[in-house]
Amino acid sequence: MREGRRSDARGRLVSSGYRPGPWMLDNWSRMALPFAVLMLYSLPVLLTGDNLPLVLLYTTLPVYMIHQ
Repeated sequence: MREGRRSDARGRLVSSGYRPGPWMLDNWSRMALPFAVLMLYSLPVLLTGDNLPLVLLYTTLPVYMIHQ
């Protein structure tokens, strides 16, 4: 088998050139701000009259992400 290739559970060849796991572990703080902004922009989808506790809980995560 050539280097850079592996097989999955079904025996198909899968390229292992891109592995997001190690990159995310090293750069999680760089991803926090864009994801926090995205979450805050999606907040109006949740805004209805009867789910105030859910909205408050949802906004704590982006605030924490921006804080980091």
